[in-house]
Amino acid sequence: MGWLDFLSKQKSDLPKNDSVSNSENISRTPIDDSSRSIPESVSINLPNDASRTTSDDVSRTYTFGGDRQTFLIDQKFSHGEMNDLSKLEFSFKGVKSVEEITPKQWSNMYQDLTSNPDDVAIVQRLLRELKSSAPVKTEAGIVQHIVSFVQEGISYDNDERKAILERHASQSILPSVTLYRGKGVCSAKSLLLASLLGKTGLGYDVAIFDFEKARHSGVGIRIPDGKGSFGTSYCYIETVKNSPLGDVNKVEGQELDRKPTVISINPGGKAFEGISELRKSYENTRSKYGREYLNHPNELRPYLVKMAELKSELSQIGSKIDEINGDLKNENEKLNLEKERLDVLKNDFDKAQSPSLGNRLKPEEKNRIMQEYFDCHKRYSAHIDNYNLKAAEQRSLVGEHENLVERHNRTLEDYKKAFEEYSRK
Repeated sequence: MGWLDFLSKQKSDLPKNDSVSNSENISRTPIDDSSRSIPESVSINLPNDASRTTSDDVSRTYTFGGDRQTFLIDQKFSHGEMNDLSKLEFSFKGVKSVEEITPKQWSNMYQDLTSNPDDVAIVQRLLRELKSSAPVKTEAGIVQHIVSFVQEGISYDNDERKAILERHASQSILPSVTLYRGKGVCSAKSLLLASLLGKTGLGYDVAIFDFEKARHSGVGIRIPDGKGSFGTSYCYIETVKNSPLGDVNKVEGQELDRKPTVISINPGGKAFEGISELRKSYENTRSKYGREYLNHPNELRPYLVKMAELKSELSQIGSKIDEINGDLKNENEKLNLEKERLDVLKNDFDKAQSPSLGNRLKPEEKNRIMQEYFDCHKRYSAHIDNYNLKAAEQRSLVGEHENLVERHNRTLEDYKKAFEEYSRK
């Protein structure tokens, strides 16, 4: 959900003893559990897919995909610490409604949320794992690996989205809490990515794109040429699903606002120099597996890879069939010419063999006619053999082509079923 869905007084997941470092407009008060209960969506319960390692420790495994690869990242958490990291609320002083909150106030608040020492320690521990596991250790490769982790390793929280729509408000979630839960709405996932890429992470100049009409948010990372998304210097990064950096697509079937609110989180940070490398990588991948490959979840990508491979084989076999058809045409033309010549020589041969005419020929002339006939017949037979070999090869390739078409169509049907099942999740 969009960042501007926040109520004027919301739950924050900051520790009780944390101080405000960046904004004088935000005050925080510990929750009094005796007078106000923590909403279920904010309380920290042991995730269903997490396992306890000690009486207080919890282990979680994140699964996400890269280019034809699947990665597993393990993280351990203190259940008690994570529960503490969810029990603070914040408010904006002197603000009566959300509409009165300025981008600067939001910026200060988000900088605070990504600067909490306990939260930073957890996020940086994850960052070390991600940098270490990145298959390509370039700047572009590491950033893409981190983006893929947030896009797919952290699930989209549909239940929280429904709750937000019902109460018309979102909640502030520390990046570490989203990490612990393993799921989050767009605002939570975006803040986690901004934390990994921003001041306490890789040090990039990052921002939050807030789409008020679409009720959505994403991340922006500044690029050196200044030709970013939505007329800004920031390259847009979608966080709720797989999508290349810079791609702007519909979310839940809805177009994103053309002029989103840009909330800077780490102004003065470095620009992302690896954007050109990533763009080239995207084009290479798309040329191999199709334009939509990079926008698909990792579990569906193998179908696209298989279909692309089958299409490549079909193209190669189709080219061979076309080449053989050309050879067959040439052989057929040669056969017709040899057949015409053979018919003429056959007539001369028959005359040379007849008693009435053959006796009139000199022996050397008769032998010449017979030799020419035999040579032509031999060439004609060789052309027939070549034609038959080419025809047999063509039939074999056509059969192989038909088999590949059948395999491709089966894979396409399997993909459609898998896509339907994924869409129902």
